[in-house]
Amino acid sequence: MSRINLTTGVVTIAPGGVAADPAATAIPNDGVKFKNDGRVLLRISNADGADVDSVTVETTGNVDGFAVEDLTLPVGSSSTIWAGPFPPSLFNIPSGADKGYAYVDCAGGDTGVTVEAYRLP
Repeated sequence: MSRINLTTGVVTIAPGGVAADPAATAIPNDGVKFKNDGRVLLRISNADGADVDSVTVETTGNVDGFAVEDLTLPVGSSSTIWAGPFPPSLFNIPSGADKGYAYVDCAGGDTGVTVEAYRLP
């Protein structure tokens, strides 16, 4: 199984507002990906009333030859967080079929954790 592509679900936020939320996508064991231009925000929700779950945005960048640690985001039980934007030089896959995408994973692929993607103008 491969990562779910959130690109089709990215909603562009405009000065006049956004008419509706994109459909929330459960983060599966294989994770999700989105086309990252450095203007994407993620809305991550945890519907699990008992557990705090960790969502990880993978980094691929280096600073002075040192790998940058992945961004781990704790999402409390029954809560929602916003994350981003994500600098392409740190988060984008540099080559191959997923060049220009960023990867998001959830520990254990908890189906109670969902993600929506929004693009800033």
